[in-house]
Amino acid sequence: MDVIYRTNILKWKTTSEINTSHFKIERSVDGENWEHLNDVAASGNTNTAVSYVYLDKTYSDLMNYYRLAQYDNDGTLVWVDRVTIDNTSKDSSVVKTVNSLGQVVASDTKGIVFDVYSDGSMKKRVNE
Repeated sequence: MDVIYRTNILKWKTTSEINTSHFKIERSVDGENWEHLNDVAASGNTNTAVSYVYLDKTYSDLMNYYRLAQYDNDGTLVWVDRVTIDNTSKDSSVVKTVNSLGQVVASDTKGIVFDVYSDGSMKKRVNE
């Protein structure tokens, strides 16, 4: 088992790629001013699913916003996704895990789940 401390793990997957050059990852602490973190080479052309991962070990102990852009070989840019990771320190614990319908589920349920914390906050995650 790999244990990674103080790392925000960003994962994404493509189902196919046509003339894809690379992905650009940016981070912000206010959702408006963005910092370029890294470029990740794409597979280019494929009809099979490809998984990607980027490890951010330099994040702030605040709310961190990430956005992902896909560049094609001709320079075309498409903003693909935006996610938020709350790295603020909290003294709260998970009181339940729910699915998108609000039904209580096991913490290891496959798909998108939401952890509900004792302070009323909620975090979305995806179990594969």
